[in-house]
Parts: sequence; structure tokens; C-alpha cells
Amino acid sequence: MRIENAINELRGPDVSEKRNEEVRKRRRAPKAGDVVEISNQARSLNVSKIKVADVDAAPDVRQARINAVRQRVAEGFYDRPEVREAIADAVLDSGMVDDVRSEAKQVKQAREDIQNVPDVREDHVEQAKRRIATGFYDLQTTQNEIGRRLSESLIG
Repeated sequence: MRIENAINELRGPDVSEKRNEEVRKRRRAPKAGDVVEISNQARSLNVSKIKVADVDAAPDVRQARINAVRQRVAEGFYDRPEVREAIADAVLDSGMVDDVRSEAKQVKQAREDIQNVPDVREDHVEQAKRRIATGFYDLQTTQNEIGRRLSESLIG
């Protein structure tokens, strides 16, 4: 994702208009013949920790571009609502947050499921305590009934 592309959208005629889903799908769909190659230099970066000095020393870093972004940050350019919206649209269009969105739906569903779990029924707890104290569960007829009900629930 490139932030400057999101910023360029601000200059277009329909900044506030959202892209339709078909355009987004076409953007994400791989094109025939697309190839991704990772250079040995990029592979080595994955293994070691990157330092700011290393980035500044790299030949392909566009220092002027970095300085321009730093200046925009200092001036508050990225604090404007329309800029934030353009950046958010670019992030959404990139597909980078699809996994997070999916996980958020799972968390929401889990919370709803938890709400459906019944509360502890204190009256039943008190009844069980009384029965334990009086030896109710030690009676042969009670044990037979418990066994029958367990078998039925397990077998169906």
C-alpha cells in the first residue's frame, strides 16, 4: 500500500464516494502472468533486525520522499479527516485487514454465544447441597435413577 496514492484520491472529483465492491474484487484478483520475486537482499532483511542507519544507507531509499512525509506529519497533514478517510480506504482496498475483520466477526459471535449461556441456578445448587447433606445421593434408588438418566443422555 502506498499512502501517496490515498492522498492523490483527495485531489480527484469524488473523494467521498466509496469504491464499489466489483472494483475492489478486480483489484485484488491476481492477473495472469503476475510474478512475485524476493531478492536475496530482501530475504536477508527478514533474518536480521533492521536499523534506521541501515535503511538510510540503502541505495533504493528515496530520502526526499521520506523527508516530505516527515514534514507532512509535523504539519498535521495526516490529521485531516479527508486524508484519514483516504488512507483508511487504501488500507481496506489492500486487503491487509481482511484477517482482522474475520477474527472480529468470530469474537462478536463468541460474545453473543456467551450471552446465551444460562446463569447458575442458585435454587438447584442449594437443593443439591441439601441432598448431599441428607445422604440422598447415597440411596441405591437415586444412584440407579442417575445411571439411567446418564445412559439415556449419552445414548440418545
